Amino acid sequence: MADNDAILRWGPCNQGHATAQAAVTPGDLVEIIPTAGADLGKVRRHATAAGRAAPLFADGNWQFGKNADDTYAAGDTVPTLAPSAGARIMARCAIGVAITKGTALESAGTGLLRPATTGVIVAEAMEDESTVGEPTPGRLLVRIVAQ
Repeated sequence: MADNDAILRWGPCNQGHATAQAAVTPGDLVEIIPTAGADLGKVRRHATAAGRAAPLFADGNWQFGKNADDTYAAGDTVPTLAPSAGARIMARCAIGVAITKGTALESAGTGLLRPATTGVIVAEAMEDESTVGEPTPGRLLVRIVAQ
């Protein structure tokens, strides 16, 4: 469904920005680093597989001519999206998974989403997507679920 580069497709969403602690790509599930130190308040790819994850995603930097495939480097300012329950966004999904419409999704621990196992559900697939045999993560339209 990646017919355009917009990450937010529909619904209420709070927007913000933070400094990247490491590489982040638009559509990644991200988290704000809460621990004291030089990285406090920076964002990184969500790092806990099946762990608690607030729906917070990296957005694209369209106003500077960037698209959804342009990764932010450590130290870059990353626009963020905090979509409310019911909002639809284009999220990145893990490599090697087959996802069908309606599948519950959780964090893969790499900033990507995967089919839920026993973790915290972040979103639900709004379309089919397969990255089986693919060398890179896919993009998938998802609906944010209540936390």
